[in-house]
Amino acid sequence: MQLAQAQGWNTATSQNSPIIPIVVGNSLTCIQLSHTLFQAGINVQPMIYPAVANDAARLRFFISCLHTEAQINQTIATLANAK
Repeated sequence: MQLAQAQGWNTATSQNSPIIPIVVGNSLTCIQLSHTLFQAGINVQPMIYPAVANDAARLRFFISCLHTEAQINQTIATLANAK
């Protein structure tokens, strides 16, 4: 979460949770980011309107102890490149 925040991503109020949102703020952009990440082998589902308001569209990452630091770093780097 701190790495994502350091890169300028909005992680909302997530704390002490395995679910880390990246608030994108636009449903179409959120879908495009999800697709780009999927093409890179990263499975993250978009939460878009009507499940959330369009300006609250987000990617929901489910982090577990099986994820490595390298995988998390690669995910943040892929997000940065997809901006």
